Amino acid sequence: MLINTAMFLPELFLGVFSLGLLFLGLYRPGIRGKEETSLQLALPKGASYGVLILLLVLLGFLWFAHIFQGISFSGFLISDKMSILSKAFICLIGLSWIGFDNRIIESTLERDGIKQFEYPVLCLVSIIGSFLMVSAHHLLAIYFGIALQTIPLYVLISLKKGGGLSKESALKYFLLGSLSSLFLLYGIALVYGFVGSGDFREISTSLEWLTENSLGYSWLQAGFLFIVIGLLFKLGLASLNPWGPDISQGVSNAQMPFLLLIPKISGAILLVRLLFGAFHGLHFLWKPLLLSVALISLVMGSVGAFSQTNIRRFFSYMGLFHMGFFLLGLSSKEFNGAYAGLLYLFIFSGTTLGFLFFWTTLSTNDRNLDKIPQVKGLLKKQPVVAGILCLLLLSLAGLPPFAGFWTTLYLMSTVISGGSFIIGISLASALISAIGYLKIIKVICFEEGHEEIHSTFSWTSGWILLIPFVILFFTAQDFFLEIIREALSSL
Repeated sequence: MLINTAMFLPELFLGVFSLGLLFLGLYRPGIRGKEETSLQLALPKGASYGVLILLLVLLGFLWFAHIFQGISFSGFLISDKMSILSKAFICLIGLSWIGFDNRIIESTLERDGIKQFEYPVLCLVSIIGSFLMVSAHHLLAIYFGIALQTIPLYVLISLKKGGGLSKESALKYFLLGSLSSLFLLYGIALVYGFVGSGDFREISTSLEWLTENSLGYSWLQAGFLFIVIGLLFKLGLASLNPWGPDISQGVSNAQMPFLLLIPKISGAILLVRLLFGAFHGLHFLWKPLLLSVALISLVMGSVGAFSQTNIRRFFSYMGLFHMGFFLLGLSSKEFNGAYAGLLYLFIFSGTTLGFLFFWTTLSTNDRNLDKIPQVKGLLKKQPVVAGILCLLLLSLAGLPPFAGFWTTLYLMSTVISGGSFIIGISLASALISAIGYLKIIKVICFEEGHEEIHSTFSWTSGWILLIPFVILFFTAQDFFLEIIREALSSL
C-alpha cells in the first residue's frame, strides 16, 4: 500500500495543494474582497518555482527508482517512465503558466474581468486529471481522468466577463465534451463486453490469440474505433471539433495556453499508450485511420489559420495543424515515427506556450490584444518583446536553425517512405502554415501602427530561458530523443 501511494505522490501533493488554495480563498478576507486573488496570495514570487521544482524532483526520483514503477490501485493506474515523462512535461506547461510571473498573468486576467479565487484551483484540478489520463491502465480510468480534466475547464471558460461569448464557448465545449464522452463510453462498453476486462494488459493479450473469424471480433474492432473517435474529439482533430476556434475566441489570452495545450498533450499521450500498448494488435486498423485524420488536420489547420486576424483563433487552427503532424508520426510504418511525433509535440507545445506568454504581456488602452493587426509597429514601440515574438514565430514556422526546424525535419524523415502524396500534402501544408506565421512577423516589423502598446515584460522572467533553448536545441536533440525512446520502451 505504501509503495502504491508513493507511486502517485505528485497527484497527492497537487490535490492537497489545490485544497489548500481553495480553503485559503474561502477564509482569507483579502481574496473574498477581491483586493487580491489567490494567484497573488498563494503563489507569490518564487513560490511557484519551488512547487514546480519539488514536483520535478519527485518525478525524477520516480524515474530512477524502479521499485516505485508498476501497476497499482487494482490495475487501474500505472507508473512507468512514459507516465513520469508526461507528468513532468505537463508540470512544466501547466504549473509554469499559472505560477511563473503570476503578476503578469494576473493583470491579463483582470483586464478581462476574471478575479475569482477559484481560477488556480480549477487549473490544478485539471492538471491532476491530466496526470490520471497519462497514468491510465484501465478503460474506466481513462474516463475518470478525462472527466476530472474537462469539468474544471467548462467552468474556466465561462469566467470571462463582458458579453455572452465566453458563456457560448463554455456551452460549446460542454456539448463537444459530452459527445466525445458518448463515443468513449460506448466503445468502452463494447470492448469490455467482448474481452471481459478493461485492463490494458488483458486487452493486449486477448488480441494476440484472436483471429478475424473469432466470435464478436468485429464488435471489438468497433469498440476500439469508438474509443479512438472519442479521443480525437478531445484532441479537436480533423472536422471532429468544428467549434474549436469559436471556443478559443471566447476565452481570455491568459486562459488560452492552458486550454489549448493541456488537453492536447494529455490526450496525445493517452492515445500513444492505447495504440502502442492495449490495441497494438489492431495496428492494421488504426494506422490508416490516423493517416487520414492527420492529412485532413494538416490541410484544415494550415488553410484555416491563414486568413485569421484573431490571435486565439489563429493558434486554435495552428494547434490542429501541429496535432496533424503528430498523428503523421504515429501513423508511420517505422517505430521512429512515434519518437519523432512525441518530440514534435513537446517542442511545439513549449514554443507556442512561450509565444502566448510574451503576447499576454502586451496591452493597449488597458485592454488585452486580441487582434493580430493591433501589434502593427511593435518593433519600434517594444523592440525587445517584438524580437522575442519574432524568434519564436520563426521556430514555429519551422525555419532553420531553430528548434521547430529540426523536429519537423526529423519527423518528415520518418514518413518519407509513405509515398509522394503524403509528402506533398505535408510539405504544402507546412509551407502554408509557415507563411501564416511570417505574416505576423510582417505585421510586427514592417507595418505602421498608431496605437500605443504597453508591455509588462521583465528580464527576470523565467520564460526568457526559452530563447536559448529554441536557438540551441539542435545540440541536445539526441538527448531528448533518447529520453523519449526510453519512455516508450516502458509501454
